[in-house]
Amino acid sequence: MSNPAQSCCSGKSSVFSTSLGILLIRLVLGAVFIYYGGQHLFGSQHLFGIFGGRGLHQFAIQIKSDGFPVLPPMVWAVLSSGTEFFGGILLLIGLFSRAAAVPVIFDMLAAMWVSRAAGFGTIDFNLSLIAMLAMVLLAGAGMMSLDAMMFRQGARGPQPLAAA
Repeated sequence: MSNPAQSCCSGKSSVFSTSLGILLIRLVLGAVFIYYGGQHLFGSQHLFGIFGGRGLHQFAIQIKSDGFPVLPPMVWAVLSSGTEFFGGILLLIGLFSRAAAVPVIFDMLAAMWVSRAAGFGTIDFNLSLIAMLAMVLLAGAGMMSLDAMMFRQGARGPQPLAAA
């Protein structure tokens, strides 16, 4: 007699469900990071004016007041905004997903560092994003991604970091 718990969650159905879950998380992550990165890169101070953002210059002023070390504030602003916007695009389409997740995780850690003194209520969103990014980093982009189509011909489902 087979175990019903094992039969419902194994094989092709499980691979499809897992990849569908990863796809949903990638789509949400991509949309969030395109939105916030786009506010800084192409805010109202620029030609595109997307998402009603304040623009890169205002973001650099904010970074300066936050006391980011070593690099000039505008460099931090470009790095952070570019990481979010272009990383979001890569996550959304599932291309180089693991590589895109790493700098975005560091960007979110920096955002948490800035607001750490205000308590958990200011870092909970960033922490949730980091957890979702870590899932993409560990599991890969899933079978519903450009990564799977281009680089894993014949592979099924999420691919762990270490080969079995």
